[in-house]
Amino acid sequence: MPRTRSQSAAMRRAREEESVFEISDSDSSSGDDDYVTVWEDKTVTELKSNKRLVLSDEAKTIILKHAAEYGWAAVHLPSVDHLIDLSQQASLPFHLGKRVFKICINKLLNAINNLVTEKMLGPGLLVEPAVVGGRIVNHVTWGTALRNYILRRNFTLAQLSDPNFPKHFDTAALEPDHPRVSRSRLIARVVSVLVSEGALRKREAPANMLTRRVVVSGENEARGHVQEMPRFLQHVQRLFLEARERGVPADVLLRQHYHGLRVRDIIEGRVLEPAPRRRELAFA
Repeated sequence: MPRTRSQSAAMRRAREEESVFEISDSDSSSGDDDYVTVWEDKTVTELKSNKRLVLSDEAKTIILKHAAEYGWAAVHLPSVDHLIDLSQQASLPFHLGKRVFKICINKLLNAINNLVTEKMLGPGLLVEPAVVGGRIVNHVTWGTALRNYILRRNFTLAQLSDPNFPKHFDTAALEPDHPRVSRSRLIARVVSVLVSEGALRKREAPANMLTRRVVVSGENEARGHVQEMPRFLQHVQRLFLEARERGVPADVLLRQHYHGLRVRDIIEGRVLEPAPRRRELAFA
């Protein structure tokens, strides 16, 4: 039965509407940049366009806890290893390449500059002039009460306005023990380390390869991991001792050898494969 003029027109409109929503394979990747959020609720396109980004309270809490644990602040930025560790904890997108990572780490440092300050944390974070290398700089010391308060397990950013928040400097708890470095040089060194490790290559999976899994799938696989566990734990123990001697977080050395493995992963029974390029060193 031949179509009527109205039926033909309706089918033509339907085809036109479908064509509007067709996305070719060549368009899909750029479309992802526009629509898929990759860090702090921002897409790649938004990050590259330098849109204003305010970090979440969760990310700011991570920053404060890290600063309190290792003793750095806005006036004395973290070391290279500490900043890489913080970048992982704050879930920066390593896998999207050097340009996006540099944008994000600049945003992270902006947050540090506004957050880990005497103005924000009060007199518990002591900042005073000191002469270092013949020039006057701001020296930072974390007070014990402030540090302990922030390092509590249940601490959140909202508690900065809590009536019990420490409002005085009691005793010195910690101060930076790493050399002071400018922001631009710190970023350059961090990127250099990550590039040398291949951590900023664009790829599908996160660059730090956080393929964590609890060993419960497959009897033979589980048995193999159990058999390797004593050697693995011996190696981890040596890494802990090395970290203590070098004065760096144990998580930094674990990350280098086991693709982002953390102390908490060991405690919770999670297992990672050793990094392929360092497989021969895994249990050395």
